[in-house]
Amino acid sequence: MKLVFKSLPLFLITLLLLTSCKEGFIIEDSNSSTNQSSNTPAIPGNYLQTTLYAGDNYSFGFYDGIGTDALIKDVRGMLIAGNELFIGDQYKLRKINLSNLQVTTLAGTGGWGDADGDSQTSIIGNTMGLQFIGDQLYFSDFQNRKIKKMDTSRNIVSVSTQSMDTTHINGMTKIGTDLYYVRAHSVWSFNTISNTATLIAGDANLNGAADGLGTGARFDSATDITTDGTGLYITDCNNNAIRKLK
Repeated sequence: MKLVFKSLPLFLITLLLLTSCKEGFIIEDSNSSTNQSSNTPAIPGNYLQTTLYAGDNYSFGFYDGIGTDALIKDVRGMLIAGNELFIGDQYKLRKINLSNLQVTTLAGTGGWGDADGDSQTSIIGNTMGLQFIGDQLYFSDFQNRKIKKMDTSRNIVSVSTQSMDTTHINGMTKIGTDLYYVRAHSVWSFNTISNTATLIAGDANLNGAADGLGTGARFDSATDITTDGTGLYITDCNNNAIRKLK
């Protein structure tokens, strides 16, 4: 950053420097032939440029449009499939075409609730983890404590699991046709053929910090999950740890 002072009194220049919270600036006085540097750090060559891709920094909403003309509200889950970026944007499922940046709403009215239906009538209670199996887009409905799916060939949303007691579903991943997700202090599998959920580690209602076999393990707020194709990796948030399940 360059600060330019043109014939300013010395006391005012000093005051500006003392009250500045910026580092790495260059002081340039138009009355002086020399510049002083405050050791501006060099930018490493491996830094990447950050660019606003879609949405607006100063406004939010559910307006469909192209790139920064669109409005986005509260994205909690993302998934790239082919040339499209699918996002769980609070009470809506949306997608962004990676070629032309068109943002399109797939499902959800924009209001909180719980109802199956098509792209115009389905109501969702906060979308989180997203995963594709075939042409079925599975997602966790956080507020309603359910796993739902959208048939992307027909744009129909339906429930895959009923409400799961009082704990919410967070992140989700897949191996083959099975989904794996975290709920509170536990890890679950979901068979998409039989639509059955099975507890495989921890206890949703008991927190702790313990390695162990199956339900003998303890987590304290498992928030996300991913896989390398064989093992599962879980963020154990309140224990400041990454756990592996295999």
